[in-house]
Amino acid sequence: MTSAADMILGIVQYKAPTPSSQASTSLFATTEDHFLLILTKTFQLRLSNDFVMASDQRLASLLDRLESVTDRLEKIPVGKGGQSAGDEGNTEIVEGFDQSVQPCFNTFYELSNQIGGDVSKHVALVRKAVEAQRELIVTASKCKQPDQSTLPKLLKPLSEAISAVQNFREKNRGSKQFNHLSAVSEFIPCLGWVAVYPKPVNYIKQIFESTQFYSNKVLKEFKETDAKQADWAKLFAKITISLSSYVTDFHTTGLTWNVDGKIATPSAVVGPAPPPPPPPAAVPVIIASKRPADSHSALLSDLNRGDEVTKGLKKVTNDMKTHKNPALRASGVVSISSKPAKSAAAPKPAAKSPPVFRLEGKKWVVEYHNGKQDLVISETNMKQTVYVYKCDNCVIQVKGKVNSIAIDSCKKTVVIFDNVISLVDFVNCQSVKAQANGAVPTISIGKTDGIQVYCSEAAMSATIISSKSSEMNVLIPGKDGDMVRLRYKYF
Repeated sequence: MTSAADMILGIVQYKAPTPSSQASTSLFATTEDHFLLILTKTFQLRLSNDFVMASDQRLASLLDRLESVTDRLEKIPVGKGGQSAGDEGNTEIVEGFDQSVQPCFNTFYELSNQIGGDVSKHVALVRKAVEAQRELIVTASKCKQPDQSTLPKLLKPLSEAISAVQNFREKNRGSKQFNHLSAVSEFIPCLGWVAVYPKPVNYIKQIFESTQFYSNKVLKEFKETDAKQADWAKLFAKITISLSSYVTDFHTTGLTWNVDGKIATPSAVVGPAPPPPPPPAAVPVIIASKRPADSHSALLSDLNRGDEVTKGLKKVTNDMKTHKNPALRASGVVSISSKPAKSAAAPKPAAKSPPVFRLEGKKWVVEYHNGKQDLVISETNMKQTVYVYKCDNCVIQVKGKVNSIAIDSCKKTVVIFDNVISLVDFVNCQSVKAQANGAVPTISIGKTDGIQVYCSEAAMSATIISSKSSEMNVLIPGKDGDMVRLRYKYF
């Protein structure tokens, strides 16, 4: 026969749920807690006799534990509709984002504002994108997974925020901090992991690999001169690690939704309220008139007359025709009622920027030159870079050894260089030429239509990377000393 001590031990081993548990429903509050209270009173009556007959102190301790369980059950708050007052959805995924990912972004915001310039303006758009992602995670913690027609509407705020970050880079291609803007623009799509299934972590890592191209440029440029900007470039790796760890822990196969939550709607996304709609335009008052109806009926009656309707027309004689009356054609008489058509206003020509040719710190800047065939950069060293922007029909010669050369938005321009340590980059160019007299490890060609690259024997081991480009020719020295076209394969 089961003793009173064993029965009490089975009850006190039951663990009462915490107030935030989803099991705190009306059924639990009205059935299980009442059942336990009834058992408690029953065992208290039974134990009153046991205490008289037994001297075992174990029963007294078990009774104290039973009373503590009862107190905890009575303190569980119960809200309306049978839901717990502390039920706020799956708060763990939101807290995980705030604790692991958000601190890295906060450091990124702080360093960007300290750097200033276009970087501080750019980071304001990044902050909005991160906030949009957090709002989507909050929605997912409270709602069920939506259907395919509703999901794009929920992702729209995040998508627009990411596009705003990328468009800022495109509008500021002439910025002195272009590498900073490009690194951020290449990295920001990693926030789109919320729409990737079933391995969002792999997507984040792929985005980071494309970001390294520009972040390494910033790191090489400021590694020894500005530690703040070097730390800024290293933050992309830290953010990637924290974001990948968070996604692995909470969203392994994709964005985690609340199975027991409410139905997700676009209005469920937490965010600033949209601006109120403009006041309705005043409805014009139309005064009815009998004349349109009369004209309509007259037109129908004339059409019903058939061929007789043309009898009222005046005949055009030969003397009224310009092709049969040379005098009328020669006079060029214009009717008084006719008015010459207003010609469309010619667009104003864009203001031309003054040409630039100077050394800014460790960066040679050559911009807005037209028809200059004698641009020579002679005083160079291995730590300097060269940036050529919007030059037309120019010849630029770079002597000595430099770190890198970037040619952006140029037309019919020739760049002749000796030695380059990292790479030569062509972006958004048309009909350009490059001649490598010395060694260069990498030549990058992007969004360029028409380019010829002349490689010396020292540059024949260079790696050429191209994307979204056409009419590319690479020439190398042949056996007889003449330049021959290189046959290459696309990968």
